[in-house]
Amino acid sequence: MIERGPRGISVGPDALSTLPRCPGVYQFYAEDGELLYLGKSVNLHDRVRSYFHASGGHTPRTARLKHEARRIEAHPTGSELEALLLESRLIKHHQPRYNVRGRRYEHYPFLKLTAEAYPRLIVTRTLVEDGARYFGPFLSASHLAAVVEALQPAFGLRSCATLPAHSCLEFDIGRCLGPCTGRVDALYAERVRSAVDFVMGETGGVIEGLEQEMQRASEAFAYERAARLRDRIHALRRLVVHQRRIGTMDELDALVALPGVASGSALFLAIRRARWVGELRLDADALRARGAVARVRAFLKAAYLQQPAPSTRIDRSELDEVQIVASWLYRKRAQPGVFKMAAEAIAETARAAIAHARLPA
Repeated sequence: MIERGPRGISVGPDALSTLPRCPGVYQFYAEDGELLYLGKSVNLHDRVRSYFHASGGHTPRTARLKHEARRIEAHPTGSELEALLLESRLIKHHQPRYNVRGRRYEHYPFLKLTAEAYPRLIVTRTLVEDGARYFGPFLSASHLAAVVEALQPAFGLRSCATLPAHSCLEFDIGRCLGPCTGRVDALYAERVRSAVDFVMGETGGVIEGLEQEMQRASEAFAYERAARLRDRIHALRRLVVHQRRIGTMDELDALVALPGVASGSALFLAIRRARWVGELRLDADALRARGAVARVRAFLKAAYLQQPAPSTRIDRSELDEVQIVASWLYRKRAQPGVFKMAAEAIAETARAAIAHARLPA
């Protein structure tokens, strides 16, 4: 669990100037000690001071907050991710009245396979404990919408939110298997499995089939249809590349090496199935010691081999943190310090993580 010693200051220009210029979480307190609001920033000094700019420009809510606040506490962290996680946990624990609880950070879109009797593929920005499978996160909702538009007819999946009493046009023109007819249960289940395989990178000739259809449309001078098929093919190719790199929510295993609060120190976060399951902190001396790799290796064995993996179902209490971690990993996946975890590569990952952490800041 992340814990930080508070740095409390009174509200005033001189006191505000002492805030550290680093990532962290800040807390606003009323005169009677009530916690009014907490937030995170990559630069505590600049963010907190922005609330008290004489030029104004604040919302009425922010104006009320700054006039009620009498004391501020700053909790420095070594990184943005640590600040995000600390903020989420503190909001859950304290529930300050000025906070919009649990949904204040940027939401990336996910591809969702619903848990209905006849599943659908939809785009969502909210993770819900409903038994569905979530793929992502992705950067573009419009790209995901194009993916869904391509996948549904390719596999005959329904797009209707509620099954109609009778078959509809989608069934008549061959874009849907027609689960509303009640005659395709086994085939529909098979197509759902095939769609999941596709999303996971097993294309099974789907793209090739669409390319052939596009060629036929072009030869028949049906250029608008050929253009639509071209866009679908492009969206599906991007999906395949993305999923080969990211996987599903329950496959997001990573070791993240981050700078610590103290100069020269490091923080290692173990992430399994998009959950933060453990941390290891090494000060500057321990990081440079000969046994540093062995300590990280032992930490990884405990986190990834000895502990059971988190459930593939996302508990309601985990939703915020899961999306924070998954979205952060998506944005930072190609940056140094993020290591995709595999049980058979623990020793190699430990060496790489220590080598990265020892690099000059």
